[in-house]
Amino acid sequence: PLFKPLRSGASLILEPVGQLLIANDPDLDPRIPNEDSQTSALDETSLFAVDRFPGYDLLEGGARVTAGARATLRWAAGRTASLFVGRSLRADHEDEFRVPIPDDPADLYDPTGLADRASDWVVQADFEPSDRIRGRAHALIDSSGDIRRAEAALDGRWGRRNLATVNYIVDRSNPVEGPLNRNYEFVQLTAQQFVYGNWGVATAGIADLDRDQITRSEVGLLFDDDCVRFELGYRRDNTRVRPTGPSEGVYVRLNLATFGGSGYGRSEQR
Repeated sequence: PLFKPLRSGASLILEPVGQLLIANDPDLDPRIPNEDSQTSALDETSLFAVDRFPGYDLLEGGARVTAGARATLRWAAGRTASLFVGRSLRADHEDEFRVPIPDDPADLYDPTGLADRASDWVVQADFEPSDRIRGRAHALIDSSGDIRRAEAALDGRWGRRNLATVNYIVDRSNPVEGPLNRNYEFVQLTAQQFVYGNWGVATAGIADLDRDQITRSEVGLLFDDDCVRFELGYRRDNTRVRPTGPSEGVYVRLNLATFGGSGYGRSEQR
């Protein structure tokens, strides 16, 4: 890594990474259906993996060069911001990674971002400007500059246990619109605010930006101490619409902090 001190005690760290990989061609059998490797979750770590598919129905081979760099800025009180950019260049196209477009089976598209000689750009960012705010983002960008997939999250905390999180996720990997297109774009919000002692309110919601609809929302009364977390509230669900309309009703949620683990974990907003 390359280190450069800046004014006021800040520092800039640049970490270039490179990889040269040469392997035999995998000789994929077209009679074997691809069930466990339909997508490849490219990120800063998996970009440099020998085989970047999660299963065994698709395998990577041939010669390729992978390069990337991470820049990290550190300043007062442990505050940080970092950015990673990288991609892979292979010797040959891998048309076996392409699949038929659901609404146009005569044409093919690449859901993995690895079929072309140049892979998608992997862009990953993290920032923590204070001990109460934290953000992260990840995107796959194709050679034309279009975002194939992306996700971002922003966490905010105030008081001892009050917090809110906003998540955004989008998938634009399928290039042809149609009834079988499974592209999506969602925003999710979760928050909790304590009002008196261990008592507070909790809320959550998911919005489908493609359909301009709130797919799920809930609000409830919250009790949370060192042993138990209890919620009683109201939920409305538009993901499964009945003939009479959306599903809605009262929900009860109970989590025991020490049942099978040492705490609630981040997913439980502890």
